[in-house]
Amino acid sequence: MDLPPQESGTTGLGGAPLDAATTYIRQPLSVRMSARERRAIEAAAAAAPCPLSAFVRRAALRAAGQPVGPLRARRDALSIETARAVGTLGRIASSANQLAKAANCGRLPAGDRDYALDRLLCELTSLRALLLKRETEG
Repeated sequence: MDLPPQESGTTGLGGAPLDAATTYIRQPLSVRMSARERRAIEAAAAAAPCPLSAFVRRAALRAAGQPVGPLRARRDALSIETARAVGTLGRIASSANQLAKAANCGRLPAGDRDYALDRLLCELTSLRALLLKRETEG
């Protein structure tokens, strides 16, 4: 079966880049099955743990003798929130660094500096409160 090549820079099942010979546009595939068969496949995918479509695709590729890359782990809610907090902290640190550089070069008037430092303190306090709240919620 000839499938049209996909744009460059795309990734395969495990996130690894595919070469031009194996890069294809993802196309939906509909499969008929009984409710009992679907429940069995859903249970197996949940036990993997793996999204249903990725589980079915990987099983079909294995059955066809095709290579299957490693499965990317799903991110849980805590890791998503942690990534957001780390991103916010990075932006705050960048702002603090810019403030310090401007103040050291004499380009930041005292009133602006005080206002900026107050805003920075507010942001850090808010972030700390959010992190402590998440920690106590478990």
